[in-house]
Order: sequence, then structure tokens, then C-alpha cells
Amino acid sequence: MEQCQDVCQKWTNPCPVENFASRKECTANGTECGASQWCHIGSSEATTVCCPGAAQDPCSLPVETGEGNSELPRWYADPNDRSCSMQCKPFIYKGIKGNQNNFLTKTACERKCKRECKSPCGSGEMLMTPLHEPRMCSPTSPCPQSHWCHVGITPELTVCCSTMPNTCEMPIMKGHGNSYLTRWHFDKDQKKCIKFIYSGEGGNQVC
Repeated sequence: MEQCQDVCQKWTNPCPVENFASRKECTANGTECGASQWCHIGSSEATTVCCPGAAQDPCSLPVETGEGNSELPRWYADPNDRSCSMQCKPFIYKGIKGNQNNFLTKTACERKCKRECKSPCGSGEMLMTPLHEPRMCSPTSPCPQSHWCHVGITPELTVCCSTMPNTCEMPIMKGHGNSYLTRWHFDKDQKKCIKFIYSGEGGNQVC
């Protein structure tokens, strides 16, 4: 009887941790797994199980081809590429001992890992670096003369936007978003600057 149980209860641990004896099957969305677990998608139901040690940022993990004899087409995000134009790359997964940077489709990979680079510039275009990242700005890192610094509520929204002509003649643009930022706008009729509340995104160059 003991010999029978030993044979029947033995299973291949697909998780990248040793001595993990708990087996709980899951699906790609991982809703069956606990908060600190993640769903390892193997070549069969037996190796598609919840694994411990869920990473806070799976996209920052290095690609791991794993172990085994399977040849499973998968996709991963390059942890060194955080650009707005990042595209997930294909690799062949061997079936077990991989990590969370392992997606069934390119779409699923990029939905999870691709950086959202929305532009807060209401007029003109957001300046990009040679690495295709938004050019952020600050008092110690000003924009080039062809651009102005859009100061948002977060560093990600504080970026260089292309300068427009006749700045002081532009109409007031309160923008959109959930921020309440005090700004000043030049009223050409009253010939003075007027205070207004800026919503955080989509504004133009203020004077």
C-alpha cells in the first residue's frame, strides 16, 4: 500500500523552488492561486499549477528557458528595455522551472509589460530620448530651447513638450485629469496674469 501511494502521489514539481510539495492546478488567469502565488503554465494540467513566490514585477525578471524536454513557444519582456516602443520577444520554454516572465502570447506579454507613455502635452509633441523614453525635465535637467517643461503632478507627467509660437496669446487650457494644480495664464485683454486650476494633463505652454 505504501509503495502504491509513493508511486501515485509522486509528481514533477514545475516550480522554480525546491521541496515544494503542494499541488494546486490553475488556469492562465491565475485566479485560483493565492496572493503570494503565481500560475505556472506548463505543457499539461499536471504542470500547470500555483507556485509560491509571486514577483512584484514579473517583467523585470530575466528570461528563463527552464528545464525539461518540452518545446513550448512563449514570449518574454526584455527587462533592459523600458521604452515606449518595447516589443515582447519569443523564446522556447522547456516546460518546468521557469519564472513569471513567461507569456503564452505576445499580446498578453505587452499588455502586462509594455510601458504606457501617454503624452500630457496639450499642444505640440512630447520629446523622446534616443532610447524611445519620454524626456523628463526638472530645474536641474531643463528642456532644450525648442521645448518647454510640462510640470505635472508626477515625474512621469513632467516632460518636455515642443514650444509653440506666440505663447502669451494662447487660450487658457485647464486640461483634463484629477489633479488640482495652481497655474497662471496671461489674459491678453486684461493684460495681466490670471490664476487658474490646472487638471494635470493636456495643457498648453503658460506664460
